[in-house]
Amino acid sequence: MEKLREILIDGAKELGIELSEKQAKQFLTYLEILQDWNKRINLTSLKDPKEIIVTHFLDSLTVSKGIDEIDPIRVIGIGTGAGFPGIPLKILRPQISLSLLDSSRKRIEFLEYLSKSLKLKELEIIWGRAEEYGRKKRYRERYDIILARALARLNILVELGIPFLKIRGLFIAQKGQKLKEELEEARRAIEILGGELKGIISLRLPFSRKSRKLIIIEKILETSDRFPRRSGIPQKRPLK
Repeated sequence: MEKLREILIDGAKELGIELSEKQAKQFLTYLEILQDWNKRINLTSLKDPKEIIVTHFLDSLTVSKGIDEIDPIRVIGIGTGAGFPGIPLKILRPQISLSLLDSSRKRIEFLEYLSKSLKLKELEIIWGRAEEYGRKKRYRERYDIILARALARLNILVELGIPFLKIRGLFIAQKGQKLKEELEEARRAIEILGGELKGIISLRLPFSRKSRKLIIIEKILETSDRFPRRSGIPQKRPLK
């Protein structure tokens, strides 16, 4: 376990992040719980603990590069799966108010157990679909930051995510190397939904040859009441 702790702390340092002892302990507890639950439900295809630390934990921490060091903010992760990248960000910045949305009841049960085990505050776990919750008054245009990781192509992601954002809020999508085509096909959708491409941050994961790009989209106009469309439609008929 000490070796894994070193990988975690040294990898975070490569990203310019200093983890406290408490934070490192939370991540290692997260790892243990994830591996235990993964024996019963499919949370990750990765078995090697080092791979989990690099590919899930450190990769998730890269989103902090797109978020300024500001006062407590409201963040939501859509299609969060096993809690990535939201929970690693919450461990790093406990002052944020975090909501995690996923459509799988089993993954929600895992996240509820994980939240209690890590003693995380200001964390809401939501069972449902982004197409439904993006229309609810309590959630629509209420968040400062939207997080999405490997959920769908960008032209689909923006319809699922941008409706949650306040004006001047940021949508942060994590993508791999093959980005040019996705950006091109998503430009019209971003505009329709009231967004504007703010920038792209390129990073390389520690202990890995994998590169990561953060797509930063700022919401500059209110999203039309027509969006998001009902469940399944954004995937079947992406905006063009």
